[in-house]
Amino acid sequence: MHKYKPQILENGISMRILVIGLSREFLEYLREFRHIDRNLEIHVADEDRRHVEEISREFDIPSYVGNLTNYYFYSRDIDISRFDVVVVNHREVSKNIAACLIARYFGVRVVSILDDHNIGEILKKAGVIDTYIIGSKAISEKLSSELYGFDYISIPGGGYIVNIDTARHRNLIGKKIGELFEEEAEFKPVLVVKDTGKLVLNISIDYLLEAGDKLIVYTKKLSRIREILVS
Repeated sequence: MHKYKPQILENGISMRILVIGLSREFLEYLREFRHIDRNLEIHVADEDRRHVEEISREFDIPSYVGNLTNYYFYSRDIDISRFDVVVVNHREVSKNIAACLIARYFGVRVVSILDDHNIGEILKKAGVIDTYIIGSKAISEKLSSELYGFDYISIPGGGYIVNIDTARHRNLIGKKIGELFEEEAEFKPVLVVKDTGKLVLNISIDYLLEAGDKLIVYTKKLSRIREILVS
């Protein structure tokens, strides 16, 4: 499975995303992401015209209304091939799978939000999707890690241990730790894993990231990780 690597497209756009199927929790995600990454271009599609129009007005984003199982809705009305990522958020499984299949046909990276691990594993192993997320209140954090290419684990007492791989984020190579994190209280670099497997402990703000490095940091705010990766 490949991970998305942030890059600047035309007109300064960092990523073009199509969201298929809308929900209230996803609206909260949109609010947060548009605040963090102003170069993120988001489009939405659903069958419910009133729902789509409401979201389009609230967020001022392009929207599409149509049959989510119709090939021509995606190919002609939406032109799905121009998107970097398609996030399928429809709770009706048959429509979720249909949208995933069509997006995959056009060679687009596909992330499906589901309620069932078994379905997600089947779709992933069949090559229909790149990855899946089990819907929850943490949807924003889970989806952002997939889109922006970092791994993390939650730790007891609050906070996260995050793995930032320079193989995914080559724009970090040659930068000092201090350039990325400054001296923020909510961040603490833990260690660097070299591509040889060697561990570099007690890293300072002057440490220069090299190709192949995996930077492990502690943070209280995943949103700041996203800000760093798109800056």
